[in-house]
Amino acid sequence: MIYLPGSPSKLYEDSDQPRPFRQRRYFYYLSGVDEADCHLTYDIDRDSLTLYIPPINPAKVIWSGRGSTIPEAFDRYDVDKVRETSSLHEDVDKWMSSNPGHMYILHPSQALVPGDDKSKRVNYTKLQATVDSCRVVKDDHEIKLIKRANEISGKAHREVLEKIADLKNEAQVEAIFLDVCVGEDAKNQAYEVIAASGENSATLHYVKNDEPLADRQLMVLDAGCEWQNYASDVTRTFPLDGKFSKEAKAIYDLVAKMQEECIGMLKPGFRFLDAHMAAHEIAVRGLLELGILHNGTAAEILAAGTSRAFFPHGLGHHLGLEVHDVSGVPVNSFVYSDGSDPLNLNEQSLTEAQKYEKLEKSGKNTFRFRLFIIAELGCSSLHLPPAAERLPPWELQAEDDGGISYVSHSPRGHQSH
Repeated sequence: MIYLPGSPSKLYEDSDQPRPFRQRRYFYYLSGVDEADCHLTYDIDRDSLTLYIPPINPAKVIWSGRGSTIPEAFDRYDVDKVRETSSLHEDVDKWMSSNPGHMYILHPSQALVPGDDKSKRVNYTKLQATVDSCRVVKDDHEIKLIKRANEISGKAHREVLEKIADLKNEAQVEAIFLDVCVGEDAKNQAYEVIAASGENSATLHYVKNDEPLADRQLMVLDAGCEWQNYASDVTRTFPLDGKFSKEAKAIYDLVAKMQEECIGMLKPGFRFLDAHMAAHEIAVRGLLELGILHNGTAAEILAAGTSRAFFPHGLGHHLGLEVHDVSGVPVNSFVYSDGSDPLNLNEQSLTEAQKYEKLEKSGKNTFRFRLFIIAELGCSSLHLPPAAERLPPWELQAEDDGGISYVSHSPRGHQSH
């Protein structure tokens, strides 16, 4: 059995005011539930997903509203059963006493009963890596949510650019960005707004946003909202007076060249690490041409690691339920974090379609709800059942532009998440 607690309701310390609610991402990924104080169990052998919701307290409804009722939750979420949280301990105890299998949790601190993580039947080392291996591949529904988040963030960035000439400080830039996002019903940001002017832009995660814009040349605006918990991440550099200086334009054009050439390299089967290294090569050659780097060839400067001073953050990262989303495989590699490559996925000649065909032929199982999990990728002893007959498996679908998308099918009339 898999057990996942959702995020609990919390108050600020020594206060009666609630902390902003943020659902635990693994819980949300496996349930689609964005309500507080819920729990989830999945009986692997019986292919049964149960959502536990808190009972409605009439005394609190007048102050803060209520969550879903059992019929509402069953209709809204793709689960097999909905029960009140008061039944959780009894149900889990009954399962543990009548089944010989393990209870899989994410972390020791998430054991249903404190101390249960010490039990030989409770495992907290396999589930997270397994789900991470799944989360890296986004289905059509997830891609639509990420696109929507990017659309809203793009609109907010454009609004800032249209008004920048009239703004006096970094705080006003942040205010304009947030105003657009909230107006589009995207109240949550994927990360704190970075509205960094002048020298502040050299601090990658500058979030104070409290200094004046006067007499400053450039601004870095790094900001992205969430849409239904899925993140966006948009960064732009622009001149505060509407015109780049000669030096700033040269650096801007070099970064744009790095971006455009690396995007042009990406295709199924291409190793992201190679694009990362290409970006460093382009940067070094460009900085040599500008005279910023000297006393060495491009190869010598690359070997010395000098470009890392200008490019410490890498080329990119996964995007999903986190702005720096998880992956069972490091973003700069096709091998696992321990260096192993049990399915030999590091063959650069393989396309994405060939890789997944290879996984299918290797007999790996698929998970139960909306997602597939490859057991070999970190949970080899978590014996997941084959996809139920009522759940059509994931399919690879060729796109008109030559790309590949991964298509899942909703198992029944409930909403797919």
